[in-house]
Amino acid sequence: MKEENIKSEYQRKVDKSLIPTCNIMGVNIAAINMNWLLKYIDENLSDIKGDYICVSNVHTTVTSYEDAAYCAVQNGGLMAIPDGGPLSSVGRKRGYSDMDRTTGPSLMGEIFKISAEKGYRHYFYGSTEETLKLLEEKLQANYPGIQIAGMYSPPFRPLTEEEDKIVLSSYEIPEGEDKGTFSYSSMKNVDYTALKKSEKFTPAIYHEKDGIWEGGSVSQFSPVMTFRLWEKFSDSCLEVSESMEVNGKKTFGYDEPIIYKRV
Repeated sequence: MKEENIKSEYQRKVDKSLIPTCNIMGVNIAAINMNWLLKYIDENLSDIKGDYICVSNVHTTVTSYEDAAYCAVQNGGLMAIPDGGPLSSVGRKRGYSDMDRTTGPSLMGEIFKISAEKGYRHYFYGSTEETLKLLEEKLQANYPGIQIAGMYSPPFRPLTEEEDKIVLSSYEIPEGEDKGTFSYSSMKNVDYTALKKSEKFTPAIYHEKDGIWEGGSVSQFSPVMTFRLWEKFSDSCLEVSESMEVNGKKTFGYDEPIIYKRV
């Protein structure tokens, strides 16, 4: 199959212009308050996956004023919320009467409160292993039923090629579920730490190049049975190739990948 170099670009599904903003030193600070933000996230959660929100204060705003590239990051996200008190004060003086300080820690706390009820799942990236472990313990103690999808503490330096990858692991279905009727739509809420990794499937490793993720795995189901998986993800399609071999002879699979086009 011919290799295509497809540039990946996030396609925003919501109309960003509907979010009220106050331009402060070149940064479009969201002229909002906590209640507005929580309502917006809840109503648009499925459409803003893959987007990002900047938690902005005086320091980030001054840095943006001095650095055009950093300013582009601040303005390029879904919104830049007024974490710093002076930002919301400036906004109110300019006529945005409903604009209040909306801090990152406060937003996290409010989201955690409703996570179990709403079925929100969380992934934490950053800090140290010790901090993440403590965070997990505190969250489970203070917010019963919270779903933690995963945690990762990256190295405090530029990532090597080996580290700059995505590893997808397969898990056994949760205990208590019926293997004959189990589906993701019917699955009950479960703590990811209680799930058991599959001993059958080797974790699949994916690397990104020019906006395209590609990778897979080779799983040894038995001394004579081998399962091979290869996938490639782009904005336009998903390509999948699977095969099963017994004693080195292919018993299942296809030579050309199956292509699932995005519609």
